[in-house]
Amino acid sequence: MDKILRIRTLADRFLASETSLQEERELTELCRNGDLPADLLPVREMLLALESMALTDEERASAAEEQPYGGQQGHVKVMTPVARGRRWLAAAAAVVVLLAAGAFALWHRQQDECVAYIYGKRCTDRTVVMREMRQNMTDMAESDADVEAQLNEMFSTN
Repeated sequence: MDKILRIRTLADRFLASETSLQEERELTELCRNGDLPADLLPVREMLLALESMALTDEERASAAEEQPYGGQQGHVKVMTPVARGRRWLAAAAAVVVLLAAGAFALWHRQQDECVAYIYGKRCTDRTVVMREMRQNMTDMAESDADVEAQLNEMFSTN
């Protein structure tokens, strides 16, 4: 029972980031070697997962000898899982920013485009399009034609 109390105390301190490296190793050993109550099983899984991701001192030393960094023997840049995650997150954020900027530029370009088909020809000159539009609006306002009669004539099936 004293062992369970020690595990609970170390687990609480570990989750509050108040343990030393030696206490973390002790907690891992206690969790690995004993039968735990159900509420401590998630702590065991977390500690064992963290342990499997961590490089031991011997693994770091052998990696430093095998892979020199920057032309200097014994110096190797080892990326932690958190650093790799941050690098992927930064890359994903850069892609999102580039896509958003491209979409905005495309949208802005389409908003400024002025297009009309005049006598079957595509026209994008803003002054010509606006002049034709004003002329057509003036012609429509001056004509005394009945709009309803025109619509009936257009859509009649006789």
